[in-house]
Amino acid sequence: MALPLGKSLQLWQAVAVLHGAAGRNARLCSAGGSCSSRAAATSGGPPLRRPVQDASDKSVAVPIVALPAKGDIYAPVDGVVHGLLRVPLVQLRTTAGGAAVACRALRICSLAAQDLQKASGYLPGFGRLALRIDRYQASSHILVATIGRLIDTPSQQDVDKMLVMRRDTDVETLAEALAERMRAGEGEILTRSVGNDSACRLLQAVCVARGILVREEGPTSVPLAVAPTLGNALSSWSLDRLEFVSAVLRWSSPADAAPELPRAARLRAEFEADEGGEGPRGFARRKEMRGG
Repeated sequence: MALPLGKSLQLWQAVAVLHGAAGRNARLCSAGGSCSSRAAATSGGPPLRRPVQDASDKSVAVPIVALPAKGDIYAPVDGVVHGLLRVPLVQLRTTAGGAAVACRALRICSLAAQDLQKASGYLPGFGRLALRIDRYQASSHILVATIGRLIDTPSQQDVDKMLVMRRDTDVETLAEALAERMRAGEGEILTRSVGNDSACRLLQAVCVARGILVREEGPTSVPLAVAPTLGNALSSWSLDRLEFVSAVLRWSSPADAAPELPRAARLRAEFEADEGGEGPRGFARRKEMRGG
């Protein structure tokens, strides 16, 4: 049945509008990934984000997680976990000076590794989280580090060759020992530190050893990283008595975003939507309300 001329023109105009809108949506989705993935990437997440130039994907936005000098440590742990479930790298940086930033950074990395392993169902081949120290100034307590998941298989280590950090350890001597053992072909070097002073010495020595290797090997020298794990701590909560067994190793290419089991993803989404959650953040929130 033929339509009147006026209604035919209105019908063709409506079809043209819909066709143009569909084309614009398709271009937007193709330019920035799928619409659903873009919505998921912008919901929640770490407190800060910025676009950076990534080696594998120039459009990848690397989350920035603030490293507080004191207070709640679970918020940055959640930020690191949230970021690494979506992108390969997360940047951790201080927002204010604090004497315990070195120990707090190692603790955040080790706790985030535990949470990511739980989320992935302890699947084999997960690897380990490591800190690449991009900038560290011990005097002003400024730290900028990149956290990624390295899937290199840990090599067998001789515990007798473990380097023990002390609060009075000479940084230059320790850095020379790290560089010499790296030159000798050791894949990783185990270190032990207790408290923030010795953790600070460790990060300083890694930075100095990195400079030594760059001078010897040239600008193509692979950076060093620190993969911390909690040791048999004298105290799990006092930073002054917290023990870390950290592996110093080369920063290989980081793996893709960490895998997550569907059930773990659902539970995490439910917890993040629950402001009164009974998890770590809920505990920290209640502790803050109590003035603890």
